[in-house]
Amino acid sequence: MSAEARYFRVGLFVLIGIVLIAAGAVILGGQDLFTEPIHFETVFDESVQGLEVGSPVTLRGVQLGTVSEIVFAGDYYPLETAEQRLKYGERVVVRFSVRDPPEAGISTEERRRRIQQLIDRGMRLRLATSGITGTSFVEADFVPPEKHPPMEIPWTPEHLYVPSAPSLMATLSSAAERIFDRLEDLDLEPARHVVLEVAHAE
Repeated sequence: MSAEARYFRVGLFVLIGIVLIAAGAVILGGQDLFTEPIHFETVFDESVQGLEVGSPVTLRGVQLGTVSEIVFAGDYYPLETAEQRLKYGERVVVRFSVRDPPEAGISTEERRRRIQQLIDRGMRLRLATSGITGTSFVEADFVPPEKHPPMEIPWTPEHLYVPSAPSLMATLSSAAERIFDRLEDLDLEPARHVVLEVAHAE
């Protein structure tokens, strides 16, 4: 066999191998290789302990994307006044990416309009914790919009913005604090005197 024939066969073998690898990647990964991710962000006014880059973002248990960045708002967005820095500086900006849905190619403005419709219906992002591993993730769900209005922020988000809602743990903690505050405000001294008088009468 001539040298040219050997080189041709080796080149053909390599080419076939590359085609097979590419085909396998498409089969295993679907069309993710050919779609651009869409970037979103939200803001949390609570601890994001346990949330990491790579954590899933889900909608009613179905994974939509992954967390790509976690930063303090004050480290990324300009806060012009001391009041803004005090109020918003330590709020946490969480960015995540989602693969383009089948209707790929729609304009950014159309996508923004559709997302706004979902937000108006009550779509919010909240922190959730896996019961098995204890790791945190971001969960999208629909809540009563009148009870969870979008958080006011003094900057223009760099990416498509979806408001957040308090996590279940934050809600329970806030409710417990309100209960304890009310108990502290109650005047229990008269009731204690009544109990002592009844005890003496017996």
